[in-house]
This record gives sequence, C-alpha cells and structure tokens, in this order.
Amino acid sequence: MRNIDENSKEIQEKGKAFEGMCLAITTNPIGAIKFFPYFCESIAGFSPTNLNLQISFRNVVKACKETIGTEWDEYFHRFPSDIKVALSNKFGLQEKLIKLISALSIS
Repeated sequence: MRNIDENSKEIQEKGKAFEGMCLAITTNPIGAIKFFPYFCESIAGFSPTNLNLQISFRNVVKACKETIGTEWDEYFHRFPSDIKVALSNKFGLQEKLIKLISALSIS
C-alpha cells in the first residue's frame, strides 16, 4: 500500500468498509467461505491502527476457521503463499504446523 497518512480520509473509509465486511462475515461465516481468501488478501495488506478493527479481523478469521473446522488445514493450504505467510504472522493460523515443527526439532 502506498504511503498515506493513517488518519487520512482514505484510510478512514477503508476502515469503515472493513468494519462492514467484518460484521457481515461474523454474522454469516458460511456465506463468506467462497470469497474468504480474497478478503484475507485484503486484510493481509491493511494494517489498521484502530484496535477495534484489529479485533474484528481476528474474530472474522476465527469464525471462518471454526466454520471450516477440521478441513481448515487443507482449505488454508490452497491460499497463495504470500497470503498464508502474512495471515500466519498476523493471526497464528498454522499453530498446529508450528507446534509439529517445534516437536520434530526437539527430537
């Protein structure tokens, strides 16, 4: 994202748009599954300074992850690599994998 003032009108408008999307997704996560990777791409490239929006992002990711359930790892594996890395860093989405790698490293 290009350098723009975090208090600019553009950032505020994006924040409001994300708030609306987060509300829609947390209300109906099943309806969001089809386009969820695209939403993740958007939030991976946006770093809100608003704490409530950061919490909303986490809640959306958590809601979709819980909705997908045991198929999450396979679903998440199909995401583009750069999105997986960004989301893993922001939200710790591959906790099982990190724990497994740590356990193998100790052995």
